[in-house]
Amino acid sequence: MYHSEKTMELLMQLHNFNQPFISDGQTSINGEETMRNEGTRLNVTVTSIEEVSRNTLVEMSQEELEEMLKNNKEITIHLPSEWSDEQRQKAIDGFTAMQNKDVVNTAQLSDDISISIISGNGKFTLGRNAPPHPMEWKFCNNLISSSFCPRCGESIKECGSSRSVHYRRYHFPIYYSLSQPLYKKEFIDQWLSVELGSRSTEWRVCQICDGKENILFKGRLTLLIHIKKAFYIISRSREAFCGNEGYIPETIQKQSAKNRLQPQEKYLTSEVTLTSSIEVDTPPLKMNDPVDQRDIDFISHDDKLNHCPRCSLRGFSHSNLVTHYRSAHFGVYFKMVEIPLTKYEKWLSVRLGQKNEGFSRECPHCIKPTLRFFGRVELLKHIRKNHIAVFLEMEKDYLNKFWNEKPENEEIHRLLVDCALVDEWTKRN
Repeated sequence: MYHSEKTMELLMQLHNFNQPFISDGQTSINGEETMRNEGTRLNVTVTSIEEVSRNTLVEMSQEELEEMLKNNKEITIHLPSEWSDEQRQKAIDGFTAMQNKDVVNTAQLSDDISISIISGNGKFTLGRNAPPHPMEWKFCNNLISSSFCPRCGESIKECGSSRSVHYRRYHFPIYYSLSQPLYKKEFIDQWLSVELGSRSTEWRVCQICDGKENILFKGRLTLLIHIKKAFYIISRSREAFCGNEGYIPETIQKQSAKNRLQPQEKYLTSEVTLTSSIEVDTPPLKMNDPVDQRDIDFISHDDKLNHCPRCSLRGFSHSNLVTHYRSAHFGVYFKMVEIPLTKYEKWLSVRLGQKNEGFSRECPHCIKPTLRFFGRVELLKHIRKNHIAVFLEMEKDYLNKFWNEKPENEEIHRLLVDCALVDEWTKRN
């Protein structure tokens, strides 16, 4: 069992690693020099593959460890958190040097690096604050055969763009740090890419949330709103990006006291008083009120807000409340979210709701809305009949902005323009 002996020797040397990786009393493993410590007993976490949920901390010898490997057990040993970056990197390099095709990078969102052995096949884990590893870029470009993500261990069997998409979604600081030498971007764009992800509207997760929620944010602005609200963080200065060869391990992973935004007085720093302040003391917003911090909190998937900030509707899940918000308060919603829309489509979305004709919407101008309208045309006809002043304002604004442009919606264009011409003829006669 040549592979198993090498594995056990490496586990033992890592457990007793309190000095530089290369030292006296060395032996050679695959041409790499490592330390040998015979007879040492290790504290390891043993997980049965058949009973993954059961974890027990045990102490066993090298022979017992080998027996566990034969019986399909997973053995994990954690490197001490007090190790320096140099010690960690040398330990990782020594493990990678085993030249086993089944040895892959994986990760846990933890400050410690952990080494795992599954049925004799090794895989090492990079800690959350570990710098980018060259194997990660090879993984994104399909240059290694492993199907496990080097940073989070997720299985991505498809090749092509699936791996890079996964990295841009879940590990974009690492991805754009590694791509910096290859793509000559403007400094500000590269910096924003590391901070907030791609400039496109593709989905990404918040790196500060430790991956616990895995809530997806569409575009930089949506993520920035979430970060500002949840952590009161101002992005670091240019000097932070220039340091450490472009990698910013601390910029979006830790809250910095000197870079905090002070919350407004009515939004107290305590989460408990913040919730009670919104739910009890603060009246609901009106339809014509501008975008408020409460709107931003609500759309940013803050589960503590269990009611609609515009009409105080409650008693539903957060996802159902967001659907209600898009249906009843679409004017505020489309002003706030970052969605790639044409100027014409943005104008219609703010005033008449989303383009999907099957999505019902309420009239935002009715005091107690009881009707629901499927599509923009139905709602526009209702406004024309029941809210004349609002309709006249829409006519005027539409003519000023889109009179000479080719309409994307012929029926809405005809309703607004024809009515405007009739109104003008009525005034003259």
